[in-house]
Amino acid sequence: MRSTDKMQLRLRSLFLRPRVEAELDAELAFHIDQLTAEHVAAGMSPREARHAAMREFGGVTQIQERVRDTWGIRWLEQLLQDLGFALRTFRRSPTLTLVALLSLALGIGANTAIFSMLNAFLLRPLPVHDPAGLVAVGDPTRVHDLSEGTVRTDLFSYPLYRELRERNRVFTGMFASGDAGRLTVGDASAAGAETVRGRLVSGNFFAVLAVDALLGRTFTEADDRAPGAAPYVVLSHRYWERRFAADPRAVGQTLTLNGHPFTIVGVTPPEFFGDVVGGSNDLWIPLSMQPQVHPGRMYLDRWDIGWLLLMGRLQPGASIERARAEMNTLVPRVLAGLSAAEVPAELIPSPDQVRIDVTPGSGGFSRARREMTQPLLMILAIVFLVLVVACANIANLLL
Repeated sequence: MRSTDKMQLRLRSLFLRPRVEAELDAELAFHIDQLTAEHVAAGMSPREARHAAMREFGGVTQIQERVRDTWGIRWLEQLLQDLGFALRTFRRSPTLTLVALLSLALGIGANTAIFSMLNAFLLRPLPVHDPAGLVAVGDPTRVHDLSEGTVRTDLFSYPLYRELRERNRVFTGMFASGDAGRLTVGDASAAGAETVRGRLVSGNFFAVLAVDALLGRTFTEADDRAPGAAPYVVLSHRYWERRFAADPRAVGQTLTLNGHPFTIVGVTPPEFFGDVVGGSNDLWIPLSMQPQVHPGRMYLDRWDIGWLLLMGRLQPGASIERARAEMNTLVPRVLAGLSAAEVPAELIPSPDQVRIDVTPGSGGFSRARREMTQPLLMILAIVFLVLVVACANIANLLL
């Protein structure tokens, strides 16, 4: 039966129920009469033929129920019956019904709200291809931090990131991202200026995450080779809609950020919010443009400024344990090879102090995960207890 025929049957069964039931009864009676006539023609008496036909045909009631199931509206009939019963109960005891509804609404609503927050911060993976293949290197909760004065291994300097990216043998790619802070779009003294949230990312950021641009292009390795050589910006879909009214001609236009012109090269898909959970970026800028984003501050050649979070995509067959072992071997080796001209020895941690955290990266980076996990779990336990108490109170009222 075609889908259109099924839909017509369901509509007729729903709105022309008496006629469809009469047609079903007539069809069943026709088949029984046909069998009876065949038995009479074979020499049986009409009464014997009727009994034989009924035995062969089977239970009429059971056949009617099976046919009604094929109509596909049984669930709707049951829903209407339940609603009718609920309305009759409400008319008999409206106070009891209102108390039950309010109790359940409070318990279910609170649990749903808290679980939605837990899902957003803890459970939901990044909206990228194969998030299970990503691992975070360092402390994934330090999304807006900056440390100056010593070589760190929970936050990474740009020179240390480049060494790890080139010398590791466990990742197909490793990207770095750091907080760009609040960015002023346009002339700060003009009325049309606005402040946006951006993030500085390595040229392979979108390639490692396997995120393609909705419009234009994303960054490439060439955009991250020389300081100040790639004045480009990729916009989030939300910011593109807000500032440019979703105009495709925005790609190629110039956006002034902190007084420096940047060319818009692409727009991300609507579901992509970046690598940081619990916040939303308006735009992304190549790491090579850090001096222009932070005038007067130069992070790209400093080993003693930790400001980057790292994430890599595992090679096929590689495990997170292997990645952890390689990072904890590679980082001390890199630091041991530094000269005094690059960084004073007293600023470098000793090998026994180096411990690199390598954790699943499918959930992205999140400061809120560190700050809100325990409170959210406690609140979830409390609201679940509220739901249990509400159900117990309803049971007592019904009894």
